Amino acid sequence: MPPAMRHVAAKLNEEFDAKLESDWHIRCVCHIINRAVKDYETIVKPVVEKIQSLLKMIRVSAVLCVAFREIQVLLGRRNIVDVPGLDVETWWNSMFEMVDNCFLVKDVFESMCNKEEFTSALGDLQLSQTDWREIKAVVDFLRPASALTTTASGLDPSVSVPDEDIQELKFRNCQILIVRYGYQQQQNVEIPQRLGLLAAAKLARARSCAERGQIDEVHDFFELTKRTDTSCDNVLEWWSASSKRFPLLSRLARDTFMVMGSSVPLESAFSDSGSFVTPRRSSLSDENISKMMKL
Repeated sequence: MPPAMRHVAAKLNEEFDAKLESDWHIRCVCHIINRAVKDYETIVKPVVEKIQSLLKMIRVSAVLCVAFREIQVLLGRRNIVDVPGLDVETWWNSMFEMVDNCFLVKDVFESMCNKEEFTSALGDLQLSQTDWREIKAVVDFLRPASALTTTASGLDPSVSVPDEDIQELKFRNCQILIVRYGYQQQQNVEIPQRLGLLAAAKLARARSCAERGQIDEVHDFFELTKRTDTSCDNVLEWWSASSKRFPLLSRLARDTFMVMGSSVPLESAFSDSGSFVTPRRSSLSDENISKMMKL
């Protein structure tokens, strides 16, 4: 067990009597979700395999691919799309994306199956109404799993918090800061309206809590983040840039984000590197591979 994990296990045993053994480890939340998805796959395997076979047949036929686009025009669809791609076993959420993309063009598949010139070519691969009901059930089941995996792996930094959870979060953050970082909660002071926009703007640009008078650091943070910052694509860079404004919260963020809730980003990095190093490019140096992955 790594030293950091031994420390975590010791603290949990000390404070909560967790009775964790030496082989204890934190499981990746995305892998836990994936186990449920894998079990579900055994139930819906027949319809998923039927979709895969149908897509393979259409994608390898230039005639069927052209017909797929022409049918969309005849149906009056504004956004013309290509035949949905196949899933990849080692890619997270790829089965959901394949099935979901097929369901979005359900009318196109139905029109294709109803045309006599394609009936013989598709054969037993034509999707019935029963198949489509199963596909809808698959999409409904896998959509939350896909969203949770994306959120837990840190691929979606602009996740908002429901209003009813804000007060509890503020309270818990204050308690952690008091115990671990010597935080002293201050009284929140509203900005008087008579100060005007200029004074309010100057106050908003203050770099530290000391410069901001009696405004509480935790309250200030939750006021700032009431609206999702869609421009933020790297949460670590955001906290680094905001460390002067939120000195204690930035320390808490640093100590928290050092523990990854999911290993998906690491696995994705290894998967990406595998596409760079091929038999035809086997002489790439470690430095060049690293640079290519960062591009």
